[in-house]
Amino acid sequence: MKKTENKMSRSPIRVAVRDMMLNVFRVGATPLVKSSDGSIDYNRIKSTHTHFTYEIFFITSGKMKLVTNDYISEYKNSVLIIPPKIKHFSVPIGGETFCLLFSFEKNAKFEEQLNQDVFELPITDEISFYIKKFTEKSNLNTPYAEEDAKYLAALIFNNVFLSIKSAKNNPQNSKKHTPRHINAIEAYINDNRGNKFTLEDVARNVYLSPKQVSRIIKKEYGCTFSALVLEKRLAVAEIMLKNTDMKISDIATQTFYGTENYFYNVFKAKYGMSPLKFRKEARILENKKT
Repeated sequence: MKKTENKMSRSPIRVAVRDMMLNVFRVGATPLVKSSDGSIDYNRIKSTHTHFTYEIFFITSGKMKLVTNDYISEYKNSVLIIPPKIKHFSVPIGGETFCLLFSFEKNAKFEEQLNQDVFELPITDEISFYIKKFTEKSNLNTPYAEEDAKYLAALIFNNVFLSIKSAKNNPQNSKKHTPRHINAIEAYINDNRGNKFTLEDVARNVYLSPKQVSRIIKKEYGCTFSALVLEKRLAVAEIMLKNTDMKISDIATQTFYGTENYFYNVFKAKYGMSPLKFRKEARILENKKT
């Protein structure tokens, strides 16, 4: 008798990300099928299949071999998105690979780009961290863990879509051409989101000059250092408002180093309403969809 190493969640996690609602299905570690003696059934792995959802692999170590009707490719240190209805099979080659399925509840701005072909993105330290925490929470069968998993799923996809936006703005950039320091820059910004820091602080910690950091950010994101930091803070605040019941003051502490008035002003400047009103309207909109 054969058994799968990981089972898909019975119901999807519904998360709000960047004005989109996603249904996220947990598959888990790359789905290997084992025989009763514990050996891997490679015949099952190599059978072609399709999905009616997007399949997304987070290749944090090792490699992933992907075979489609058109080509065979190997990927490592990547986020790999396979659009619906593409015939393929995938084989993990050592290391750790995590798999999710997801779908948009209605047409979204990223679908046209994603539907063209298999899409590869660099896997950042932040995405790797959230995936690790997501797997830990997904293995716990408690209401609190489920809420944490929902929040982490929103953070994962927020980062994925932010990377897609960056790739779209810089189509000449691929995983191989990403500056080697960008992950370190992002990691510092994300780790210090609740603290006050400067361009000089980032530069000092990634062993670059402030001008070099500014140049890398401009090339990768098409914006200034301060604009990127503000965008990242607001993106996380938006997810917290939509997917948690945290107090506004606590969200301000975690995203804007406790300056609630400043958080209120910059949030209202971007969204045209207060954080509290944004949360209420987001909940009303979500209830209408259910």
